[in-house]
Amino acid sequence: MKIKKAQAGAISFVLLAFILLVIVVPAYIVFHGRSAQLYSSSASTLQESLYSSGLEATGDVRLTGVVDSSNTAQIILSNRGLVPKKIEYILVMLGEEQRIIRSTKVNIELNPNTWISNALDLSDLCQQNGCNNIVVLAITSDGEIIKSRIYTQEELTNIYGEQNQTAYLTAIQVFPLQSVTGSTISQQLSSGGLIHNETQVALPTLELVKNGTFSGLGVYKYISKDEPKSNTNRDAYVLKLYYSSVNITLNNIMVGNIFFGYHPSRNDSFNIMVTGDKVSGSIKINNNQLTSWCDLSSKSFRIKILGFKSFFPSYVFSLTLPNGAKANYTYPPDDPSNLLYLSKSGEAKLSLNGTAEAVYVYCATQSNYPSSYEPYILLYRTSNTTSGLSILFTTEDVNYGGVNDINDLRIPSAPNSDVSVSPLVLYFRPRNIIITNQAFNGLLINVKFRYHDNELDYTNYYTALDSEIFSISVVDSDGNTVGGRSFTLRELATTKITSPPLTLPQTASIYVPLPSPQVAGVKEYYLAIKIWDPFLLSKKGNNYVNDLDLTLLIESLVIIPIS
Repeated sequence: MKIKKAQAGAISFVLLAFILLVIVVPAYIVFHGRSAQLYSSSASTLQESLYSSGLEATGDVRLTGVVDSSNTAQIILSNRGLVPKKIEYILVMLGEEQRIIRSTKVNIELNPNTWISNALDLSDLCQQNGCNNIVVLAITSDGEIIKSRIYTQEELTNIYGEQNQTAYLTAIQVFPLQSVTGSTISQQLSSGGLIHNETQVALPTLELVKNGTFSGLGVYKYISKDEPKSNTNRDAYVLKLYYSSVNITLNNIMVGNIFFGYHPSRNDSFNIMVTGDKVSGSIKINNNQLTSWCDLSSKSFRIKILGFKSFFPSYVFSLTLPNGAKANYTYPPDDPSNLLYLSKSGEAKLSLNGTAEAVYVYCATQSNYPSSYEPYILLYRTSNTTSGLSILFTTEDVNYGGVNDINDLRIPSAPNSDVSVSPLVLYFRPRNIIITNQAFNGLLINVKFRYHDNELDYTNYYTALDSEIFSISVVDSDGNTVGGRSFTLRELATTKITSPPLTLPQTASIYVPLPSPQVAGVKEYYLAIKIWDPFLLSKKGNNYVNDLDLTLLIESLVIIPIS
């Protein structure tokens, strides 16, 4: 496969973002991991066949439900009218009893001549009542009710007979990464099916950084309040210490931010990242105290502890807060911004004691060249009930700010504004299926993520609001982008609160049609994920602008090829 830089294409349709609001019984509406087989050449064609056969009432807005052998229904909504329609609720009803048993507020904007599709888990209801006794209702904002019963595969076969062409909607999971092996980020990404430039996520040893290995590829820090005009005011995170399979004790380490989640396979172990801007406290490895884990001249540090299991069964680590109060933390928060800016109003200090599979200590070191992305990435499970690793990328270190000073600054002499030289690009190729435009007409992509940054003032001070922070696109085997979706600061800034830190979970759905093989030739297609921090500090008069640092967690990413 030839790889070019994936540019987010303009050919995309925003299909669906389900925000669940429980009204009667929790309605489980997600992209399901099992296959949902539709008995037609495409979801929209199936719906057209049912309506043209007189099996469903005609109208501008149409609703169809088809269930597969594992009782996962594919719900198809289309707007054949001339004006946009807004779907406010999806209801599930028992047909014989005319009783509504599930209700979900969805707020779907359905534009003219578009259709959307999503999976609906009906396993419990089908087992109790039979699938053909279930009716799905859609209610529009102007009160129109659209109804469809659920069709089984057997019924469709009886109606249409055996057909040669069948559309398979099979969910292919990208994130959380499955079947992950290896100890380094590069090995784990590769084992999860992600093709990438291994140098971009290599461990940033002093030799590699000083030799310029990550030039044009990585991330560096500005450590001066002057505008970046030369290399003399740059730092790079350098790997100072590495240990594997050790006992570790942290005692009163001053911390700015803490990120942590579950170990890939154990609920009693955790992956942890700590950031800070003052070298203090002590670290012991196998009961031996480290005399110098970072130089006192380092303006910031990061510590990653992977596979950490606490010696204290009641908590993972403890914090002494700036007001002197102590808090024990027992499990990871859903919101990755929950433990940001801990030392904003004084020094917060972290202590922990336990075993670790691996320990990495990174120290900010003056350098003409950038570091890799490796110190900025943490892979972990977001829940103890899920499998696979989500990906967190963060350039936030200690603080937030506005235009009066550099955002990521707590100590006046130690600014910590990070910026990417170029994006980290991850290409996904499924293990068990080859996606070609001969086999499939398009790709439906669903992503769930959280975003945060440390900027208080956006609109009035030249912040580059249209800068792309991450994108999801589809590229062919020649490296050409055929469609996708970009996520800019202008959009993402509305999904979080800087302080007190808060992120709101976001979902987005993207449909990318694949070019006809008659026009483009038969080609294989890949998913491209691009992530970076593009914000380069500048000054407008006495104001510091465009200096925000950010955090992005991609919790899940699913592809559904449509044939």
